Amino acid sequence: MGREKKKGESGLATTCYSHSQAMRKLQISMPQFRLEEFRRRNKEIEEDENEYEEDVVLLEASELNRKVDEIGLKLNEVRELQNEMFTNPPGHNGDLKERLAKLLAEIKQLSQTVQKGLKRFQDDIRRDELGPERNSAELRIKKSHYSALNCKLNNIMSVYSQQEEQHKEKCKDLIKKQMRQANKADASDEKIKEMLESNEVSIYTDDILIDKSQKKQVLDEVEARRTEIHELEQNLKGLYDMFHDFMLLIEYQVGY
Repeated sequence: MGREKKKGESGLATTCYSHSQAMRKLQISMPQFRLEEFRRRNKEIEEDENEYEEDVVLLEASELNRKVDEIGLKLNEVRELQNEMFTNPPGHNGDLKERLAKLLAEIKQLSQTVQKGLKRFQDDIRRDELGPERNSAELRIKKSHYSALNCKLNNIMSVYSQQEEQHKEKCKDLIKKQMRQANKADASDEKIKEMLESNEVSIYTDDILIDKSQKKQVLDEVEARRTEIHELEQNLKGLYDMFHDFMLLIEYQVGY
């Protein structure tokens, strides 16, 4: 009986030991399991946050892209108005000038919005390049959209600049033609340039016209075209003043 008791006691001790060992293992494994679960959930949260950030970037880029397109369309309207004004006789462009002024004000407002948006993109890129996100897909997406928007804006402004210069040359050619038709005027390029830079067009027409009515007509037309050229130059300067800082931003090369 004694031996059986000892044997029973030994079995009970073994059972108790196995149970204690299992509990210790469970206590050890529980925190590890929770840690893994936490890591898994944290990774899911980070992925959700990254997807959200990418969605925000895409949304902002899409909105800026729409506004850049709108600027391009309005600049085309400016060109069409200028062409219409060019074909009209002097003194018949009052309404068109009002429409032109309104268009330029709208372009200015759009430009300011685009400038702020591009500045935010640039600031985000520079911040991410210095932080833990420097190799992230999100940063590459930001850089890609930033470069595309800048390139598109630069192309629009370059085309507009070329169109304005072409329109300016058309005005100069018309002035030259009018002055040459007005009794063999000295209408050299240098003479035209001097006249455009002067505030007194009559100085260049007093000695070259015989018929007074002809003189009055040519003087009015030349003055109208000269004024138009000056307005073109002011419009172009105003737009480039607005975009000057962002022409510099375009030169900021975003690395990949």
